[in-house]
Formats: sequence, structure tokens, C-alpha cells
Amino acid sequence: MAREMVNTEYLETKAQLHNQWIAESELLWKTNRRRLVYPSFPPFPTEDVIVARAKVLLGFLSEVEKPAAPFPAITQVSTLEVPTEVEITEVEVNPITPYNECNVQDGGEVMIETTIEQPTVVEPSANIEPLDTTTPKLVPSLLRRLMGS
Repeated sequence: MAREMVNTEYLETKAQLHNQWIAESELLWKTNRRRLVYPSFPPFPTEDVIVARAKVLLGFLSEVEKPAAPFPAITQVSTLEVPTEVEITEVEVNPITPYNECNVQDGGEVMIETTIEQPTVVEPSANIEPLDTTTPKLVPSLLRRLMGS
């Protein structure tokens, strides 16, 4: 955890310096046509820095007050009696069919009668002109520009 925190801080500092250099360099380029020298970054965090951060975190965690018992003790158990006799009433459910009629025949087969509507055909109008399907002709100057000559 300490290594991750130190690396994150290093990368944030490096990104901040880089973005600051970009902004200042762009401004200098627009005003004087000069660029700034790329900044030097702080050194990468060493193991000593990471261990020092881990010690700080460990000290912080040890200061946190720990509870005396992990769970509160149970002093009394109470029971609750629930009546078990419940009156059940029957409900009549009618089946729903998406069709007009359903007939059950002698063999247990279900015959379903449906009505199918015939689609209507729309005839095209006689006033519509046919599309021109011929290849378009290119202007000779445009053709020469496209060919590169």
C-alpha cells in the first residue's frame, strides 16, 4: 500500500511538471518563437522512501482504537411464537388464450382456430420516372487531377 501511494504521488508530480512545461513552452513559442528546456523530474522513489511511508501508515493504524470485543455478548434469547394455522382459500383461474377459439377434441388434441388477414398490395404510381443507372461521366480535368497527371 505504501509503495502504491509513493508511486502515485511521483507520477502525479511528474505529470504536473510536464503539463506546466507544455503550457509555458507554448506561451513562450507564441510570444518569442523560443522553446523552454524540458524539465528535470524528481528522482524515482527509493526503497527507503517506501519503508518510511509504510512506517507512517503503520503508526497511523496502530493509533486507531480497537474494540474490546469483536462482537457484543448475547445476554438473553427471546422466542416469538407464530400461529401455524392459516386458512387457505382456493382461487379459480381462467386460462388466457391468444387465439379466437380453442376446441379440445376426443384424443386430447387442441384445435386452435385463427383468422389470417390477407395483406394489401400497393401498386406503384404511373407518374414515377425510372432511375438513371448509367455510369456517371467524369469531367476530363477532374479525371486528370485524380490520375495525377
